[in-house]
Amino acid sequence: MEPAYDSSTSSNDNDGTPVFTAQDEAREIASLSISELTSIRNDLTGAAAFSDAYASAVASASRADIPAAVARLNHEMFELPASQTGAYYQAVETRPELVCHERKLMFLDYENGDVTLAAKRL
Repeated sequence: MEPAYDSSTSSNDNDGTPVFTAQDEAREIASLSISELTSIRNDLTGAAAFSDAYASAVASASRADIPAAVARLNHEMFELPASQTGAYYQAVETRPELVCHERKLMFLDYENGDVTLAAKRL
């Protein structure tokens, strides 16, 4: 549901095209439902594609190989210099869902199983 346009709060460009202000944007965001906000977040972060990529990564690795692959990736992350892993360890603390096994498998899959490249990308 889009809020009705209120011409009294936005100015117009020289050609009559409405120009939206930061206040207009804030008002529009505030009018969105939780469902709409979630949908936007999923579009921006690729959350919908996450499940497809995870299915692909799991299909390309046998179940027995998954724990070993994640363990190798974790070890490789530990070996990288701190200057390259700060954001990763911050995510481990604040947003662990971003660095779960499934996500790590996606990085490994993207790098065709190369643990060193996957760790650097992660």
